[in-house]
Amino acid sequence: MMHRLVLAFALAASTAAAQAPAPSDNVLREFRPSGDYILTVGGREVAAEIYQSERAAAILVVSSAFPSPVLLEPRTGMAETVSVMKMAKQPDGSIDLLADAVLAPQGQIQFAEDAVSFSAEGRNGALKPKPPLLGLRRAAEVTQHNPEYAQGARTYKTNPHAIANLRKEGRPVQVRIYYGSWCPHCRQMVPHALRVEQELKGSQSGVRFEYWGLPQAFGNDPEAKKMGVKAVPTGVVYLNGRRPAASPATPGNLPRPRSTRSSRRTRPPPRRAGQAPRVARAGAAHGPAALGHRRPRAQAPTASRSASECGSSARLMRRWARATGYGMRYQRTTRRSLS
Repeated sequence: MMHRLVLAFALAASTAAAQAPAPSDNVLREFRPSGDYILTVGGREVAAEIYQSERAAAILVVSSAFPSPVLLEPRTGMAETVSVMKMAKQPDGSIDLLADAVLAPQGQIQFAEDAVSFSAEGRNGALKPKPPLLGLRRAAEVTQHNPEYAQGARTYKTNPHAIANLRKEGRPVQVRIYYGSWCPHCRQMVPHALRVEQELKGSQSGVRFEYWGLPQAFGNDPEAKKMGVKAVPTGVVYLNGRRPAASPATPGNLPRPRSTRSSRRTRPPPRRAGQAPRVARAGAAHGPAALGHRRPRAQAPTASRSASECGSSARLMRRWARATGYGMRYQRTTRRSLS
């Protein structure tokens, strides 16, 4: 009798072990949605979910145009397929490949100036840079073009005190974020503004948001020149239809809280107009390279209004900066409207 009981327990344990999912691979994991590329098959753009992993320095392409997901590894120069059953969706929206996933080699990746070409299961595909999102946009358009922004907004933790103050803001406040959908620093900071916008919805706050996409060479862009945008992202705050102080439209930095060296290193610096990007690190499968330069120093505005009005607007700017984590750049203008 005891022998049968022990045998039953052993059988149950082996069955449970067989049914338990394999753990995630130690390297091929943390593939996050990316808006850097589009997939073309036969020269035509097709629907695809494209994920990038900085940990693996690889790209994962999921599309009905290919029977199986395709893994592109620039370090090895190989295109490989993997079973969709060996992909594990994580709570944060990222994807891990399981440790027992089998990669089937498909051939070499071909690198061109504006495309990465590959073949998988008898079909030819290519990844090309996604055209930037330009002009005036709403939050839904921004996150649709750059799905990683939505994920960043979900994980960002706002300042509760600053959000509470902004919810009480009854004056009409218009916030326009100038950014580049191609910009690595915008990938870090614009989701903060999106999260603040989400948390203010449904309240009595008079704060409204909009986003303006700029091209990479935005130094000669008419809108950027008109508003004096020198780096992205830049936030423009209008109070009662105009900016809080009469000063030239030049960017200035708000005070930033103390942070550790590691946190400073993880934030790529903003992109300046007309500045050439540095070469990306070897093997990196990320989109645009991190761009290095110094921030311009803040310029003190020449106040032409009452001290009480300037003090009130300054408090509003500080609340907004605290809510978005101080990483956004803000500036003031003499223009009376956003049009």
